[in-house]
Amino acid sequence: MERFKCDLLSRPLSVLAIIFILACTTFASRGFANNSFGRQVSTSLTQPRRLSLSHEVPSAFIEDFSFQIKDFKMNHQSEINNLNIVIRYRYVAGIPDTKYPDFRSLAKDVENLLTHYPNDGDYWEILNKNLTRMVLKNYPVLMSVTCEIQASPTHLDPYSRSSIVTLNRSNLKLSKHVKNGRG
Repeated sequence: MERFKCDLLSRPLSVLAIIFILACTTFASRGFANNSFGRQVSTSLTQPRRLSLSHEVPSAFIEDFSFQIKDFKMNHQSEINNLNIVIRYRYVAGIPDTKYPDFRSLAKDVENLLTHYPNDGDYWEILNKNLTRMVLKNYPVLMSVTCEIQASPTHLDPYSRSSIVTLNRSNLKLSKHVKNGRG
């Protein structure tokens, strides 16, 4: 047997044959081999994968979306503030394709609330809670919403500051009870 191995390795043609066999084995194990015309064809070792665009959504499928409103000017707390706002939300499970909201409508609702915000003295945290609550109430296909408001330094407040609020639909009912003193 040893003599046979030495004999094989001493011959250049044998070495090329071994390399050829190894190469064919490698390509075949990946599901493709060359036919006699040099084209790759599927082997019987693996079935070709078929792509499918099924409209079925697994129950564990989670969808989030986010957008940012940059450099929004708001007159609040006695001065003009420059805000960067990040809105992130999670859709309810199994949302139909026809029910996704256009984020531009949601952005306009956010800008409208901030432009006409009724209480100039509210801290950013309070304003952000009201903003987050409004988004979740107005868009029933959202399961949760996170709003981050970043305020740039101003003359009266020379510090960068931010407020991050997350509200889940299950907490929305709870917040009504707490607000009415029943919690």
